[in-house]
Amino acid sequence: MTVDAGNIHARLVDLGVAEDEARQTEAFLARHLPVGRPVTITDEVLDAATNRNAVLITLLLAEEVDPDADDLAALEQARTRNDGTTVSLEELRADLGL
Repeated sequence: MTVDAGNIHARLVDLGVAEDEARQTEAFLARHLPVGRPVTITDEVLDAATNRNAVLITLLLAEEVDPDADDLAALEQARTRNDGTTVSLEELRADLGL
C-alpha cells in the first residue's frame, strides 16, 4: 500500500504501532528521506523505519539511474576474463557469488 506523506502516522497506527513508537518512527524516517525528489512511501518502507533499518530504507527509496559511459565501461571490463573471452552478465554474477 502506498501512503501519502500526511498520513504516515495514521498508517503506522493502523499497522499496530503504538502512538509514541509511531512518532519515533516518523522522526527516524524523516532523517532518511532523500531531499529534493518525490518518493513513494510503502508499507515496506514503514516496516523498515519501524525496525530502524536505514540501509533498507535507502535501498527501497533509491532512484533507478541509467548507467553512464563509465559504468558501462566498468561492466564490460568486468565481463572480460584474463584470456580475452567475455562472459554473460549471469555468469559474471555467478562468479561473484551474487
